[in-house]
Amino acid sequence: MRLFPFVVFAALLSMASSSLCADDAKKDSEGLQGTWEVVEFTADGKLYPEEIPKEIKLTFKGEKMLISGPGGIGKREYSFKLDPSKKPKAIDVTPLDGPFKDKTVPAIYELKGDELKFCMPNEETKDRPTEFKAAEGSKLGLVVLRRSK
Repeated sequence: MRLFPFVVFAALLSMASSSLCADDAKKDSEGLQGTWEVVEFTADGKLYPEEIPKEIKLTFKGEKMLISGPGGIGKREYSFKLDPSKKPKAIDVTPLDGPFKDKTVPAIYELKGDELKFCMPNEETKDRPTEFKAAEGSKLGLVVLRRSK
């Protein structure tokens, strides 16, 4: 089983605001703060079993995101930048360590209360997803998260 798409996904959460959407970016950034648990993970049309995502946690603190999990995931740190003025909302995530260090991943996000969705490419690209789908052959990953209590 390959968890590379999930690692790339994590890279997608970067936070900094442009002057046009600074208030929305700040609001969304504040809404992301804390720890999140994976509820569902689909990569390239394949839904991964529940037992895998439950072990993976995302923690947002300030302008950083930490992903932790078993095996090859370990602990990885990312910076993230939000652009809520885009439709769907855009997020760029940049790994701060590991083999993909400094390679920004263009993704989209949706934050609704205690639910967070991300859709991101599973390979290096400058193309941002346009919808929250990860169909077979799309080379995309879709992650649904719920805020930890």
